[in-house]
Amino acid sequence: MRLRRAEEEDSPSIVSLRLRGRSIPRAERLRRFWVWGDEEAFRVYLRILRRLGGEALVAEEGGRVVGEVELAPDRPPG
Repeated sequence: MRLRRAEEEDSPSIVSLRLRGRSIPRAERLRRFWVWGDEEAFRVYLRILRRLGGEALVAEEGGRVVGEVELAPDRPPG
């Protein structure tokens, strides 16, 4: 297993981890899982997280994303 910086292109894999194969309408996914339930919402979240000084990492095994974590500062930079 290896850890690496999450990229916006990882959004489908990260969302898939949360949904675990369930087919749920977008509005319901956003309500239940917030940004982790929608690929585009997660991309935007990732950009904001980094602007605030945070980071997201993914765990890969065999070239497949198997986990994800975010590190967020307790206060904005500056």
